[in-house]
Amino acid sequence: MGYESPELSVVIACSRPDTMSACLEGLKNQVGCKRFEVIVVGDIKCLEGLGEGLDIKLIACEEKHACVRRNIGIATSTGPLIAFLDDDTIPGERWVSTAVSQGGGIPKVLTGPEQPIVRGKVSELVFAVSQNLFAEGTRAHVCKVRKSVHWSDAPFCNFVIHRSVFDEVGLLATDIPWDMDDFEFCHRARSIVTFENVPELEIAHDRYPDSVKAFLAYKWRLRVRTGEKLISHPSLYGRIPSVLFCALLPWLLLSSFWIVPIPAPEWGAALLLVYVAILTAQLGTAYRFAGMPNVVPYLALIVALHVVTGLGVQVGLMRGVAVGKRPDNLEAG
Repeated sequence: MGYESPELSVVIACSRPDTMSACLEGLKNQVGCKRFEVIVVGDIKCLEGLGEGLDIKLIACEEKHACVRRNIGIATSTGPLIAFLDDDTIPGERWVSTAVSQGGGIPKVLTGPEQPIVRGKVSELVFAVSQNLFAEGTRAHVCKVRKSVHWSDAPFCNFVIHRSVFDEVGLLATDIPWDMDDFEFCHRARSIVTFENVPELEIAHDRYPDSVKAFLAYKWRLRVRTGEKLISHPSLYGRIPSVLFCALLPWLLLSSFWIVPIPAPEWGAALLLVYVAILTAQLGTAYRFAGMPNVVPYLALIVALHVVTGLGVQVGLMRGVAVGKRPDNLEAG
């Protein structure tokens, strides 16, 4: 289908063509607004024919950096609204109509919640824990209420913006690591836009494996990278409260053993009791999100995630300090 004036341009930087069929199928099944175009930039050799029924442009690009590919998509687009999706996401059936109806008016960035693609008992547990603010320190990706959000909580995997914003703040940076692209742009745009979470702008996303081991390994890689990026890009990552909290808390706790006039064993026991009390306060949330049979696994996974976060960020900090301004991979993840 083709339209002279699409209301929305959906830009997808493709590095995983094997997941694109589900993403494009989700766009084919949209209810409501049909006046949108899809621009896929990147590894597109296997995608011919998959976009039948869509107003789609496939653009080959050898450069792996996702922002290079997205910038090509922006330059090619014709809609007043531009949306980014990751190539492993599946938009809900009213994703386009929600983006079009909510994206006009004052300059703003829209994002929305996600659901797991892989369905299983473990993935449901992993997703339930991921929605807990005490476990993750952020509601990015999982917030299910309509509200304003921090600039660091608007990921490019599910992102809607008016094209006029690019005229004011410039295109996406391509001289930064691929895994901090949304942070850099949103920090730059924060003075002229608001950031809003819209529950109806829902996607399914392949970030919740049906394996605790795979989930913790994935989180370990993310946390180590967070520590590295705090060292290599402190002016940006130092502005994110949850990142600073994870980086500083272990050192604050250790220093408290020298500051507080209480014997170390007693003080350690007191800190442990405080943590257990906070964890116990999550019982209601565990029951609500995971059900009674999964309360203990839910709490255990929170503890494991805290250990991975605490150690992972510190390992990343040490690696960042050891190599200085590390030669980050600027390409795809």
